[in-house]
Amino acid sequence: MIFFDFFLQGDAKLNPDSLPVLNEQTHLDFICHRCGSCCSHIRGFLGEDEKKFFEEYAYGKLPLVQLIPIERTSFPLWDWEAKRFQEGAKELNIDSKIIPSRGVFDQKEQRTIIFTFSIDSDSCTFLHNGQCRIYDKRGFICKLFPFQKSPFLKTKESFSIHSLFGGCPSITHIIPHVPKESAQMVRFLHEHFGETFLNAVQHDIVTEWANEMMIMLMKKNVLKPIMNYPYDLLMKKISSSPFIDLTEFLVEKAIYSREQMDRIISDFDHGVQAHQRIKEAIEDDFHSSDEGIRSQE
Repeated sequence: MIFFDFFLQGDAKLNPDSLPVLNEQTHLDFICHRCGSCCSHIRGFLGEDEKKFFEEYAYGKLPLVQLIPIERTSFPLWDWEAKRFQEGAKELNIDSKIIPSRGVFDQKEQRTIIFTFSIDSDSCTFLHNGQCRIYDKRGFICKLFPFQKSPFLKTKESFSIHSLFGGCPSITHIIPHVPKESAQMVRFLHEHFGETFLNAVQHDIVTEWANEMMIMLMKKNVLKPIMNYPYDLLMKKISSSPFIDLTEFLVEKAIYSREQMDRIISDFDHGVQAHQRIKEAIEDDFHSSDEGIRSQE
């Protein structure tokens, strides 16, 4: 089970200072100008390839089911992030408009395990006068912009530098300088995007983890999803079933203890695995370059 042993290591956390020291700020560094444009248009975060995939497979063919129409989908939130957002909404006395967006219907217990949530609104409900009202509670999807994904995420779509990013005017002068070689690309993105890149990498790691959890649960016969089933009939089952968050389900089924689950979420939020993956990629590039230099001597 991918990541399982790593998660249970209590001393696995890395200090951000352990990452290699890179160059000082240059004109190629990404600087968010907090214009609020990305937060005021939150629907349609899917790329064309991803949209086509969901249209073909997420409506009953595969275990993970799209619970709302693609056109209504905004950025995804993991369940612990959605809880933080809802806490923030309660403090502000506003409607968060957070709804389940993707889940798996379990035939064994006739209930739906919710994997992600979305804000059902054209603009983020926490945006006010161009400012985020829950800045310290933001999710990965907020903190990773202008990235859509990291170069570590394996997909079936053909890779391009542009596929990593969403539309943001602050990056137009940076993209032409991004190296095409993978290790050099990681070094460049780490150097010029910093914490933003770190969050993009961590979000993709969490996505991998969630996929692995679903596969593991199916193999252990803990979860028995419906597949290749008419979507309208499946949605009737889902709409009348109880819902449970993925992390709560994992604790309930004793996959993790509550303490272990809390530690996993804490590691996710602190970018533990992303720090490690970036560090390894940069160090591998350094050692490869060093060996190349020595071989020429």
